[in-house]
Amino acid sequence: MKIFNIILFIVCIFGFTVYAETMDYNELKSIADNLKQKEEILNKKEAELNKKEQELKSFEQSLMEKEKELVAIRAKLEELYNKIRIAEDENLDKLAKVYGSTKAKSAAKAIVKMELDKAVSLFQKMAPMTAGKILTEIANIDSEFASKISERLTPTKNKLK
Repeated sequence: MKIFNIILFIVCIFGFTVYAETMDYNELKSIADNLKQKEEILNKKEAELNKKEQELKSFEQSLMEKEKELVAIRAKLEELYNKIRIAEDENLDKLAKVYGSTKAKSAAKAIVKMELDKAVSLFQKMAPMTAGKILTEIANIDSEFASKISERLTPTKNKLK
């Protein structure tokens, strides 16, 4: 097999040499010019691709920096959110103690004017006996509001899981 390949190679070289000798100068010059034009086109395209690659690398670096900034901002926001949540919990604890130490009727009048979520959170912080007395007074003022608070305070199957 090797001998066949060697013989085939020699025949090809011989054939190319014979073909090249039969070609005139103008044909060779035309082929050379054509190859030179194609080489110039390829060089231009390669330069464009290199430029685009550099732009993409720069853009990628910029995106990575923005991502780092966003991660840092997110961490700060989470920290602030946690601080706010802790402060709100502390304030609700204090407010629950204040309402727990006032008369149920007075506390009910103020709580009825609160947002439902805040009122529910407040009741969750109160002692059950105090919450019951205040909820009874709220029912006398606004039974629908009292009902909504009760619904929110009542555990459901989903909450128990």
